Amino acid sequence: MYGSASLSARLRSRLLQAIGVFGALACLIEGCANPRIIESAVPTAPPAEARQSCTAQWHARGHTTQAQAQAFARKCLHAQGALEKQFDNKTVTRKVTALIDADQPLTALEPSDVGIFCPGYMLQGRQGRAVFWRTLIANLAGAESVNNSAAAFWEADQDQYSIGLLQLSLADEGRYRCGFKSEVDITDPDRNLACGIKVVTMLVRADGMIGGGAGHEMKGAGAYWENLRQPSEVRNRLINATKAVAECKPDPRNA
Repeated sequence: MYGSASLSARLRSRLLQAIGVFGALACLIEGCANPRIIESAVPTAPPAEARQSCTAQWHARGHTTQAQAQAFARKCLHAQGALEKQFDNKTVTRKVTALIDADQPLTALEPSDVGIFCPGYMLQGRQGRAVFWRTLIANLAGAESVNNSAAAFWEADQDQYSIGLLQLSLADEGRYRCGFKSEVDITDPDRNLACGIKVVTMLVRADGMIGGGAGHEMKGAGAYWENLRQPSEVRNRLINATKAVAECKPDPRNA
């Protein structure tokens, strides 16, 4: 009797072990309390560049007011992963300073109208000229976007959004080749500023002037940024800001 009882106990023990093994296998195959998710079976959001741009989405809706266009852009860009940061003037100036040193191609340019913005420009070496360009571009960014990296403005005459610190458009990528694949990319503050500096360099070099003045409204950088064109009040503020830096003071012998 005792032998039979012992045998039965051993059988029950082995049976329980077998059940445990099968249970573990079931967990591996079908998942337990914390099931393993097969990534390929879970739909993921497409990258921003694969989605329809906010410009295309808004254009399809038909034009309404600027306020509605901006509200839509903010929501659309946020949904696609835009980088929205509000900077102060000092932070933007630091970022621009890091991008424009004495070796930056801008500092080798001698625009025909630079004296309007910086009377002492031609007296300066490339380091001094860099200070002028930093001041101009940092102040331009403030005027264009109020230093908000995800600021967007609907350009009704162009059917597209201008985006970011320097209000750039994705449609211009083909010409300036800044590496933007989506409108979300343009909200990256450092990439936006770097691209804007490239645009300024290309346009000023091509026309030999900063542009925006009477008779030259659509020349140089004025062709891209309306705030540089007469009769914009912002243009006068930009000129006053650049004239105020020590490097732009005129030669006292010519006073």
